[in-house]
Amino acid sequence: METQGWSAVSQPGPYSVGELQHPRSYWNGRFQKGPLNHNVHSSSSAMGALELNDLCRPPLLLICKPYQYRDWTKTNQRKTFRMKISDSNSTKRQAGDVQLRRSLPGRVGKTTGRPRERALALTQVIKCKAAVAWEAGKPLSIEEVEVAPPKAHEVRIKIIATAVCHTDAYTLSGADPEGCFPVILGHEGAGIVESVGEGVTKLKAGDTVIPLYIPQCGECKFCLNPKTNLCQKIRVTQGKGLMPDGTSRFTCKGKTILHFMGTSTFSEYTVVADISVAKIDPLAPLDKVCLLGCGVSTGYGAAVNTAKVEPGSTCAVFGLGGVGLAVIMGCKVAGASRIIGVDINKDKYARAKEFGASECINPQDFSKPIQEVLMEMTDGGVDYSFECIGNVKVMRAALEACHKGWGISVVVGVAASGEEISTRPFQLVTGRTWKGTAFGGWKSVESVPKLVSEYMSKKIKVDEFVTHNLSFDKINEAFELLRSGKRAVLSFDAVVFWFLSPVFILQKKSKRYTAVNEYLSLLCYQPE
Repeated sequence: METQGWSAVSQPGPYSVGELQHPRSYWNGRFQKGPLNHNVHSSSSAMGALELNDLCRPPLLLICKPYQYRDWTKTNQRKTFRMKISDSNSTKRQAGDVQLRRSLPGRVGKTTGRPRERALALTQVIKCKAAVAWEAGKPLSIEEVEVAPPKAHEVRIKIIATAVCHTDAYTLSGADPEGCFPVILGHEGAGIVESVGEGVTKLKAGDTVIPLYIPQCGECKFCLNPKTNLCQKIRVTQGKGLMPDGTSRFTCKGKTILHFMGTSTFSEYTVVADISVAKIDPLAPLDKVCLLGCGVSTGYGAAVNTAKVEPGSTCAVFGLGGVGLAVIMGCKVAGASRIIGVDINKDKYARAKEFGASECINPQDFSKPIQEVLMEMTDGGVDYSFECIGNVKVMRAALEACHKGWGISVVVGVAASGEEISTRPFQLVTGRTWKGTAFGGWKSVESVPKLVSEYMSKKIKVDEFVTHNLSFDKINEAFELLRSGKRAVLSFDAVVFWFLSPVFILQKKSKRYTAVNEYLSLLCYQPE
């Protein structure tokens, strides 16, 4: 992993060997700014630290190389943080090893082995904050939960940012046929891998990732078929709110708490299957790309993958929420010449046009069915239509607004349990096609990193979907904003420190956070 940051190169200072109790002198050095490669530096450096002052922005990687052939131990007065650094003169450990003797929040970490073959022993449960849905129809409750270590082929992730999606609200309402309680909801998140279980080979602690509610095992017949993205490897247990082994990693007040869609991003830490994780660009702002975990990817993919919108075509998008806006963006990227937004809320029209809508109409402004209006506006119907609401009557209208002979209508919205769609068979006999899409048809593990790259290169929009940024404690407010057509991203109040390969998370304003900050200041951490 390479990023820009400050490196500290130690030099002999004006001190005697007997003055090792003065870390500032001992770590006397010069700072230089430039590219840093953690994989290269970690083998010869005593300590590397990632400090995320802005949690969702690219971090500074601080590499500190100790004065050769010296050991140094620092214990602050409260004895909440203690680190010992050894070098090539040590007889007990390899050069550059670091041991954390005191417990950091949640667990104890220890690095062992040769510099390039470090292993992190993880055995403890993490206690952290989460929003628990105890029952349907009730507000979420902020609780302290226990998150067990990852088992084989599982990954424990520190969630940095998470968004609230209509699917979360749908399940919380009790309308979801697969909804189970108590549960930790959330499926649009981004974070950093804290630890991995046995057998995980493609991910490691410190990786920047997005959890995925549709996995990609690469082995089942669904993954091997290019026509679908619906991996079935862990579908049965995921639908029951459990990990692949049939158990949960969450407990609260002595009760088992279920997982949600295999992700549960409404928790500071979550455990997911390793086939449900996409490793992404570490420079990506996590408070933005978390939206690629569902809504933006779903709408964008519905246009470019499922419908395969062609240049010069005419499109109609029913429902101008977040997913609908993403569909408009996809139609625009694909080269559609005319994009008509359909919604009864006129307050959404301005944003829809910012994303590429040519015009917007309100069904309530017409005395005739909206499909007839669209057929008159487009000389026989649109080439592509998209239903992004989850209303079966609108699904029918979207299909019947399509042009005879070639029109394609894509169902994106999720209807309530027990609902059925209907139309006159003649609509299909005369050449219209009805399709459905899940996660925009993207094969998740391989596609999400590419979507992040498209965002970073400004090919697609993501920032513009976010209307509010809130602290995690205001999650119920985020649900209220969602009902009014707003999109909120929630961030956890934490700072991430990287010691060689392990990742440690410290809460801001905590004693341990203060101790580490003091420790870094002793290393002359003086960036411009």
